[in-house]
Amino acid sequence: MKSLAFTLLLSLSGLLFSNPIDSALARKIAHHFFRYKWGLSNQLSYYPLNSNGLIHLFYDNTNMILIAGDDAVQPILGYSSFFSKDEEKIPFAFKNLIKYYEEQISHIQKMGIEPTFEIKQLWQDWLNGTYQSPNKSSVPPLLHCLWDQGKYYNSLCPYLSLIHI
Repeated sequence: MKSLAFTLLLSLSGLLFSNPIDSALARKIAHHFFRYKWGLSNQLSYYPLNSNGLIHLFYDNTNMILIAGDDAVQPILGYSSFFSKDEEKIPFAFKNLIKYYEEQISHIQKMGIEPTFEIKQLWQDWLNGTYQSPNKSSVPPLLHCLWDQGKYYNSLCPYLSLIHI
């Protein structure tokens, strides 16, 4: 009986430290970011990542943003001006990055790590739409070309014991 009570207390204590961010709050931050970064406030779509709410991905026609699903983490994990919701065009490295972020956020939740003052302030600024960049300078892209290897990009590479070199 004591072990059951201890297990219940331990599981409830994890809820006290964890502050999950639902998709509605994440969408609000995404709207503020789209307006801040691109001057857009279009209708954003939600892309399911199967990450149990640890990461939220919102996109419009070409832009996307990753929002953390816990307030102990910086709110904006990444963004891009080029995004395709076509599953075949999502790079393997991007999928691995998402998996890495999920593992990190899950670890933070399990350990009960509290957000720093700076992270709390970032969440408040993005939720209120009052974020101000500390650096006002902007660097234009160095290259204006778009790289895409497409499907089967390494199909003509030589093999070494049934794997591509």
